[in-house]
Amino acid sequence: MKLFIRAVYLILVGAAIILLMTGQAPRAGRVSDGASGHSKSIVSYLTLNGAQGTAKLQGSGFLHAPNGDWSQAHGDTILNYLTWDGGKWTAKLQGNGFLHAPNGDWSQAHADTILNYLTWDGGKWTAKLQGNGFLHAPNGDWSKAHPDTIMNYLTWDRGKWTAKLN
Repeated sequence: MKLFIRAVYLILVGAAIILLMTGQAPRAGRVSDGASGHSKSIVSYLTLNGAQGTAKLQGSGFLHAPNGDWSQAHGDTILNYLTWDGGKWTAKLQGNGFLHAPNGDWSQAHADTILNYLTWDGGKWTAKLQGNGFLHAPNGDWSKAHPDTIMNYLTWDRGKWTAKLN
């Protein structure tokens, strides 16, 4: 019986992690910091012996740092950014590219291999995934592209954030 209960427990924890990875976690599992539009994917749970635990999704997401300050960084599965025309979009990793949602509305999402974003100074750049980082092209001009492990971008409230793959 104990083996059966442990198997069910592991299945439930695994299901919760899958829900977090797909962005379908219950609202109680997502904690927002408010103004920046970022949220932290966590699961709070009770173990079989009644002890409290918390799990945080690692990998398959982004590590965000306000103003490039990595001492204040947090992980997340999404990135809220401004696109070239100032539109508010949310992206998450999907395969070798991104899943983009206008205004964070996943029912309107589409997949793409690139992400058009505004840098801290308002410059228009395009990024795509390359290795453990990004390939950045000014104004989408791939002949001028350069690789980097970070991406400096503007959030929905024009906050200056830096992201790297987690």
